[in-house]
Amino acid sequence: MTTFRVLGKNLIPFIILGLVIAMPTLWFDYWIGQTLSGNAHLLVSWLVDSLSLTLMQAVYAYGVFHTLRGGDASTVGTLVQASRAFPLALLASLLATFVIGLGTLLLIIPGIILSVALWLAVPAAAIEKKRPPAALKRSLELTKGHRWKVFGFLVLYLISAFAAANLMPQTLYQQPVLGHFTQPSIWVDWVLEAIVAVAAGVTYYDLRFLKDDMDSESLGEVFQ
Repeated sequence: MTTFRVLGKNLIPFIILGLVIAMPTLWFDYWIGQTLSGNAHLLVSWLVDSLSLTLMQAVYAYGVFHTLRGGDASTVGTLVQASRAFPLALLASLLATFVIGLGTLLLIIPGIILSVALWLAVPAAAIEKKRPPAALKRSLELTKGHRWKVFGFLVLYLISAFAAANLMPQTLYQQPVLGHFTQPSIWVDWVLEAIVAVAAGVTYYDLRFLKDDMDSESLGEVFQ
Protein backbone atom coordinates (compact mmCIF):
# COMPACT_ATOMS: atom_id res chain seq x y z
CA MET A 1 0.00 0.00 0.00
CA THR A 2 1.30 3.42 -0.97
CA THR A 3 0.46 4.89 2.44
CA PHE A 4 2.83 2.55 4.26
CA ARG A 5 5.50 2.90 1.58
CA VAL A 6 5.46 6.68 2.09
CA LEU A 7 5.52 6.21 5.86
CA GLY A 8 8.45 3.83 5.63
CA LYS A 9 10.46 6.15 3.39
CA ASN A 10 9.95 9.13 5.70
CA LEU A 11 9.56 7.39 9.04
CA ILE A 12 12.01 9.54 11.02
CA PRO A 13 10.91 12.97 9.74
CA PHE A 14 7.25 11.98 10.03
CA ILE A 15 7.77 10.82 13.62
CA ILE A 16 9.55 14.08 14.47
CA LEU A 17 6.86 16.16 12.79
CA GLY A 18 4.12 14.20 14.51
CA LEU A 19 5.72 14.61 17.93
CA VAL A 20 6.25 18.34 17.38
CA ILE A 21 2.51 18.59 16.82
CA ALA A 22 1.34 16.03 19.37
CA MET A 23 3.38 16.90 22.46
CA PRO A 24 1.96 20.41 23.02
CA THR A 25 -1.51 18.96 22.50
CA LEU A 26 -0.94 16.24 25.09
CA TRP A 27 0.41 18.76 27.59
CA PHE A 28 -2.55 21.05 27.02
CA ASP A 29 -5.01 18.16 27.29
CA TYR A 30 -3.44 17.23 30.60
CA TRP A 31 -3.55 20.84 31.85
CA ILE A 32 -7.20 21.43 30.93
CA GLY A 33 -8.03 18.08 32.49
CA GLN A 34 -6.75 19.46 35.78
CA THR A 35 -8.49 22.85 35.49
CA LEU A 36 -11.78 22.14 33.70
CA SER A 37 -14.40 19.46 34.07
CA GLY A 38 -17.53 18.22 32.40
CA ASN A 39 -18.69 19.69 29.12
CA ALA A 40 -16.16 22.55 29.22
CA HIS A 41 -13.29 20.04 29.38
CA LEU A 42 -14.74 18.02 26.50
CA LEU A 43 -15.31 21.10 24.32
CA VAL A 44 -11.85 22.61 24.83
CA SER A 45 -10.18 19.23 24.42
CA TRP A 46 -12.06 18.65 21.16
CA LEU A 47 -11.04 22.07 19.83
CA VAL A 48 -7.38 21.54 20.69
CA ASP A 49 -7.38 18.04 19.20
CA SER A 50 -9.03 19.41 16.03
CA LEU A 51 -6.29 22.03 15.68
CA SER A 52 -3.62 19.37 16.15
CA LEU A 53 -5.18 16.94 13.67
CA THR A 54 -5.65 19.66 11.05
CA LEU A 55 -2.01 20.72 11.31
CA MET A 56 -0.95 17.07 11.12
CA GLN A 57 -3.01 16.57 7.95
CA ALA A 58 -1.54 19.69 6.35
CA VAL A 59 2.03 18.72 7.30
CA TYR A 60 1.72 15.16 6.06
CA ALA A 61 -0.01 16.29 2.86
CA TYR A 62 3.12 18.24 1.97
CA GLY A 63 5.36 15.36 3.03
CA VAL A 64 3.39 12.88 0.93
CA PHE A 65 3.39 15.24 -2.05
CA HIS A 66 7.17 15.64 -2.05
CA THR A 67 7.73 11.92 -1.55
CA LEU A 68 5.46 10.83 -4.39
CA ARG A 69 7.22 13.28 -6.70
CA GLY A 70 10.48 11.46 -5.99
CA GLY A 71 11.88 13.61 -3.19
CA ASP A 72 12.17 13.35 0.56
CA ALA A 73 10.12 15.14 3.17
CA SER A 74 12.33 17.67 4.94
CA THR A 75 11.28 18.05 8.57
CA VAL A 76 11.80 21.81 8.76
CA GLY A 77 10.79 22.59 5.18
CA THR A 78 7.59 20.56 5.38
CA LEU A 79 6.63 22.15 8.69
CA VAL A 80 7.26 25.66 7.34
CA GLN A 81 5.22 25.05 4.19
CA ALA A 82 2.35 23.51 6.13
CA SER A 83 2.38 26.31 8.70
CA ARG A 84 1.89 28.89 5.94
CA ALA A 85 -1.14 27.01 4.66
CA PHE A 86 -2.49 26.22 8.14
CA PRO A 87 -5.03 29.09 8.37
CA LEU A 88 -6.79 27.99 5.18
CA ALA A 89 -6.58 24.33 6.21
CA LEU A 90 -8.01 25.12 9.63
CA LEU A 91 -10.92 27.12 8.23
CA ALA A 92 -11.66 24.34 5.74
CA SER A 93 -11.56 21.78 8.55
CA LEU A 94 -13.92 23.84 10.72
CA LEU A 95 -16.36 24.37 7.85
CA ALA A 96 -16.28 20.66 6.98
CA THR A 97 -16.86 19.79 10.65
CA PHE A 98 -19.83 22.16 10.79
CA VAL A 99 -21.36 20.73 7.60
CA ILE A 100 -20.81 17.14 8.75
CA GLY A 101 -22.22 17.96 12.19
CA LEU A 102 -25.30 19.55 10.65
CA GLY A 103 -25.83 16.52 8.46
CA THR A 104 -25.44 14.22 11.45
CA LEU A 105 -27.97 16.20 13.49
CA LEU A 106 -30.54 16.14 10.71
CA LEU A 107 -30.06 12.48 9.90
CA ILE A 108 -27.11 10.24 10.71
CA ILE A 109 -26.66 8.87 7.18
CA PRO A 110 -26.05 12.29 5.52
CA GLY A 111 -23.43 12.97 8.17
CA ILE A 112 -21.61 9.76 7.27
CA ILE A 113 -21.79 10.51 3.55
CA LEU A 114 -20.47 14.03 4.10
CA SER A 115 -17.61 12.73 6.29
CA VAL A 116 -16.46 10.58 3.39
CA ALA A 117 -17.05 13.18 0.67
CA LEU A 118 -15.23 15.97 2.54
CA TRP A 119 -12.28 13.87 3.69
CA LEU A 120 -9.87 15.65 1.33
CA ALA A 121 -10.89 19.23 2.19
CA VAL A 122 -7.80 19.86 4.35
CA PRO A 123 -5.25 18.60 1.76
CA ALA A 124 -7.05 20.62 -0.93
CA ALA A 125 -6.90 23.77 1.20
CA ALA A 126 -3.28 23.20 2.21
CA ILE A 127 -1.81 22.22 -1.15
CA GLU A 128 -3.92 24.25 -3.57
CA LYS A 129 -4.38 27.22 -1.20
CA LYS A 130 -8.13 27.04 -1.70
CA ARG A 131 -10.55 28.97 0.49
CA PRO A 132 -12.83 26.83 2.67
CA PRO A 133 -15.91 26.61 0.38
CA ALA A 134 -13.69 25.87 -2.63
CA ALA A 135 -11.73 23.26 -0.64
CA LEU A 136 -14.95 21.46 0.29
CA LYS A 137 -16.12 21.58 -3.32
CA ARG A 138 -12.73 20.23 -4.44
CA SER A 139 -13.01 17.33 -2.02
CA LEU A 140 -16.49 16.52 -3.34
CA GLU A 141 -15.08 16.46 -6.88
CA LEU A 142 -12.08 14.30 -6.05
CA THR A 143 -13.88 11.71 -3.93
CA LYS A 144 -16.74 11.26 -6.40
CA GLY A 145 -16.66 7.70 -7.68
CA HIS A 146 -14.24 6.58 -4.95
CA ARG A 147 -16.27 7.12 -1.80
CA TRP A 148 -16.87 3.46 -0.96
CA LYS A 149 -13.10 2.92 -0.76
CA VAL A 150 -12.74 5.98 1.48
CA PHE A 151 -15.66 4.79 3.60
CA GLY A 152 -14.09 1.37 4.09
CA PHE A 153 -10.78 2.91 5.15
CA LEU A 154 -12.43 5.29 7.63
CA VAL A 155 -14.53 2.47 9.13
CA LEU A 156 -11.33 0.47 9.68
CA TYR A 157 -9.77 3.51 11.36
CA LEU A 158 -12.78 4.02 13.66
CA ILE A 159 -12.76 0.36 14.68
CA SER A 160 -9.03 0.57 15.45
CA ALA A 161 -9.47 3.82 17.41
CA PHE A 162 -12.33 2.32 19.41
CA ALA A 163 -10.22 -0.70 20.26
CA ALA A 164 -7.33 1.54 21.32
CA ALA A 165 -9.58 3.62 23.56
CA ASN A 166 -11.51 0.79 25.18
CA LEU A 167 -9.50 -2.42 25.07
CA MET A 168 -6.00 -1.25 25.99
CA PRO A 169 -4.76 -0.52 29.54
CA GLN A 170 -5.19 3.16 30.36
CA THR A 171 -2.01 3.83 32.32
CA LEU A 172 1.36 2.34 33.23
CA TYR A 173 2.26 4.70 36.11
CA GLN A 174 0.33 6.03 39.07
CA GLN A 175 1.89 9.51 39.00
CA PRO A 176 -0.58 11.96 37.37
CA VAL A 177 1.73 13.43 34.72
CA LEU A 178 3.56 10.20 33.88
CA GLY A 179 0.28 8.33 33.91
CA HIS A 180 -1.20 10.69 31.35
CA PHE A 181 1.75 10.48 28.97
CA THR A 182 2.22 6.72 29.24
CA GLN A 183 -1.33 5.69 28.39
CA PRO A 184 -0.88 3.21 25.51
CA SER A 185 -4.24 4.20 24.03
CA ILE A 186 -3.06 7.82 23.56
CA TRP A 187 -0.02 6.80 21.56
CA VAL A 188 -1.83 4.16 19.55
CA ASP A 189 -4.45 6.78 18.68
CA TRP A 190 -1.67 9.17 17.66
CA VAL A 191 -0.17 6.53 15.34
CA LEU A 192 -3.61 5.86 13.83
CA GLU A 193 -4.20 9.57 13.24
CA ALA A 194 -0.80 9.84 11.55
CA ILE A 195 -1.66 6.93 9.25
CA VAL A 196 -5.02 8.51 8.39
CA ALA A 197 -3.35 11.86 7.66
CA VAL A 198 -0.78 10.22 5.38
CA ALA A 199 -3.52 8.19 3.69
CA ALA A 200 -5.49 11.38 3.03
CA GLY A 201 -2.42 12.92 1.40
CA VAL A 202 -1.82 9.83 -0.73
CA THR A 203 -5.48 9.68 -1.77
CA TYR A 204 -5.47 13.38 -2.62
CA TYR A 205 -2.34 13.03 -4.77
CA ASP A 206 -3.58 9.90 -6.56
CA LEU A 207 -7.01 11.35 -7.32
CA ARG A 208 -5.53 14.61 -8.59
CA PHE A 209 -3.20 12.59 -10.80
CA LEU A 210 -6.15 10.51 -12.04
CA LYS A 211 -8.87 13.14 -12.42
CA ASP A 212 -6.79 16.10 -13.60
CA ASP A 213 -5.06 13.90 -16.20
CA MET A 214 -1.61 15.30 -15.39
CA ASP A 215 1.83 13.78 -15.25
CA SER A 216 3.91 14.06 -12.07
CA GLU A 217 5.89 17.08 -13.29
CA SER A 218 2.78 19.03 -14.30
CA LEU A 219 1.10 18.16 -11.02
CA GLY A 220 4.08 19.57 -9.18
CA GLU A 221 3.93 22.84 -11.11
CA VAL A 222 0.33 23.38 -10.06
CA PHE A 223 1.38 23.61 -6.41
CA GLN A 224 4.44 25.81 -6.81
